[in-house]
Amino acid sequence: MSFSLDEGSQKFLRSVAEKNPSREIQGKAYLALAEQAENRFQIAQEFKDNPDRAKVYEPILGKKTVDELVKADLGKLNQEAQTRFERLAKDYGDLSARQNSTMKELAHLKLDTLRDPVKVGKAVPEIEGEDIDGKKFTLSDYRGKVVVLDFWGHW
Repeated sequence: MSFSLDEGSQKFLRSVAEKNPSREIQGKAYLALAEQAENRFQIAQEFKDNPDRAKVYEPILGKKTVDELVKADLGKLNQEAQTRFERLAKDYGDLSARQNSTMKELAHLKLDTLRDPVKVGKAVPEIEGEDIDGKKFTLSDYRGKVVVLDFWGHW
């Protein structure tokens, strides 16, 4: 339900987060609410950057939701997403999330992106890894060179 943006799914997830007796289920519902808030912000940002994209989303999200996102205050949407991820880290941080991480770790990754997004012309964040021979490297080792990054994994 993280990708649903309608009020009905938000109401359902809020109910699960507040009333389900399982803390794990509450945490997953709250994660979905936080990701919905993040998605609303990102789509509204896309509409501001590329107004023609709104029409493409109408058959998927519905005209009412698209109109709301077009008119939305980006600052408020971003703050709502941050607030939800902060609460996720605080209240459910010890729970397991996906990809072998905790809710706290996932929330902090999302918060970093919301607070300091990657944009065209901005320096990329530092990346550490191993090459095909197992040698450790950082992206900054290749500063000034043409670099192709291929991220993949087996989740």
